[in-house]
Amino acid sequence: MLLCLESTIFLENPNLFNLRHFIEIFADPSIVFMALSSDDGIQGWWSLDVKIPKTQDGQIYVNFSEQYKNVLKIEHAEKHEVSWLVEEGDPEWVGTRIRFKIEASDSMVTLRFSHENWQEETDFYTACNLQWAHYLLSLKNYCEVGKGKPYGRKTSS
Repeated sequence: MLLCLESTIFLENPNLFNLRHFIEIFADPSIVFMALSSDDGIQGWWSLDVKIPKTQDGQIYVNFSEQYKNVLKIEHAEKHEVSWLVEEGDPEWVGTRIRFKIEASDSMVTLRFSHENWQEETDFYTACNLQWAHYLLSLKNYCEVGKGKPYGRKTSS
């Protein structure tokens, strides 16, 4: 299993920061795309409290607790890339972009993830970097074996 963690400065604007990861997923690209673009898919690896209204307003509602309620605008959702713009949520997330690039080969998908345009490197930025690693591994498990570890799922001790 390969998981790469990297934090880099956003090249177009040296005052903004990005989180970047990539992970190899041994699943069909269509399964990875579904996991990133549907209620059931996102609930399988990120948070159990996800809603994508059928009204086609282009938004995703993702909640982690009363403190962390997020509204994401779907910017791009095609088989090779999914991206969301954070419209509401934690002030450090608002205005950031979450992007997944799906690169398929014969036997696997290389998923390139970035959470872009952070205003500064804070403790929350650092904590989110670790959390994204956890959720990307959850996504990998969801795509490969059908069971991730989203927020809100009780795990046995």
